[in-house]
Amino acid sequence: MRHSNVATTMNVYGSSTLRAKQQANSKVVQMVMKQESPLAEAV
Repeated sequence: MRHSNVATTMNVYGSSTLRAKQQANSKVVQMVMKQESPLAEAV
């Protein structure tokens, strides 16, 4: 959709993009933490 002001577009769609990035980041962190757990126990 086209808005006359880019701020309007960011206000409408920006928060959903931010949430999606936060969820993706959380999944990556969980995967990394699972991989590191056996190493931490071995040390």
